[in-house]
Amino acid sequence: MEPPNHEDDEPLGPHLVWADAVTTIELYTNRQEVESGEGDVCYPEYTHQVFGETEKIYGYDNLRVRLLYGAGSLLTSLCIEYGQRVESDETGVEADNVEAAMLEWLPEEEPCLRGVEAFKAAVDQAEAKFTPPGIKQHEYHDHAGNTIEVYLGRPSDPSVHAYHQRAQTFTLWAIEAASYIDLEDDKWHMLYAFMRIPEGDGFRHALVGFVTLYTYYAYPANLRPRI
Repeated sequence: MEPPNHEDDEPLGPHLVWADAVTTIELYTNRQEVESGEGDVCYPEYTHQVFGETEKIYGYDNLRVRLLYGAGSLLTSLCIEYGQRVESDETGVEADNVEAAMLEWLPEEEPCLRGVEAFKAAVDQAEAKFTPPGIKQHEYHDHAGNTIEVYLGRPSDPSVHAYHQRAQTFTLWAIEAASYIDLEDDKWHMLYAFMRIPEGDGFRHALVGFVTLYTYYAYPANLRPRI
């Protein structure tokens, strides 16, 4: 996937970059994909919630901000790479704290890893032992013949609670006014869609999408789920 094109936008000064051009969200099913660069990589549609309304980052040369995920487990690693970080200049302007900005939105209960090497060391085991959270509701085949499984869960289930903390981080980059749901409110329901990936005599799962529903009171049926 090509990075966003900012040719028609205002020219940027020294050490200033568009956040969406240097940030990537990357999903991998195993270590080999990481090493070969064969995972699914995309650039964010929005970055203002993390990096501010200007959606720019100041203070680095050759900056790359990478969020690496296990495709099913959503094992997470934050990798920030750059050539040089500028020191405070005569105006007192310091380089943006990219790590702090990112960590503010990542789960605290299950801290993410740091760097590519830590991710490579952990992803095979995390993906091999991963089982989808919740209860399987449905199975179908998509247009390419892949098997898709749909699971339903609620945040009172510890596995769903932990998993959704990681899954909801995707919304920041794709939904303009995204906000995290209250995982202490059990009126929320989560539907996760996983693709089944054959491997040896078995298979692994990769998350392909999710939706959250809230159960409101509504007359006369009493309950009405809303996406």
